[in-house]
Amino acid sequence: MTRFKYLQFYCGILILLLRFLIFTSPVESQVFRVVAVGDSHVEPRSAFIRSLQNSLGDSYLVEGHGRRGWTSSRWIRAGGAFRREVSSADIVLISLGGNDISVGISPERTKENINFLMTQVSSTTLFVYHMGVPRIVLERHYLGRDGTHMTLAGSRAYSEQIAAFLFYP
Repeated sequence: MTRFKYLQFYCGILILLLRFLIFTSPVESQVFRVVAVGDSHVEPRSAFIRSLQNSLGDSYLVEGHGRRGWTSSRWIRAGGAFRREVSSADIVLISLGGNDISVGISPERTKENINFLMTQVSSTTLFVYHMGVPRIVLERHYLGRDGTHMTLAGSRAYSEQIAAFLFYP
């Protein structure tokens, strides 16, 4: 081999080695920002928010922005607040429907409202998920005496169900 061929050979090996190192080296891990908006089930210090954070682990930052008694219609009227809460979120969870049922908003209207709110989420958001109403999707023993709000065990069980949808390995 001539000197030039050796140089080409070793440069090729060096390039392959550099590509390998660049594409297989550990990079700073991304933390996904999960924002839950809706009713009292996702208030900032709720058991559900804490349980979801524990279920998802350190690769996620879970924020609760629930408002006690708010309906899907109320979130629409507060449009700027909704957009502000979900801005720059990677994942948005919408927890609405229970209060709508309680105050007599029809299921059809509730669905329209939630669909509208989902369209207000930034196009950079990776995932939007409407969480089912706990009293409808959970077994009775996970609900408190009022039959609406979750017990601590209910919060854990529900957060594990939601976390299963959100887990990015």
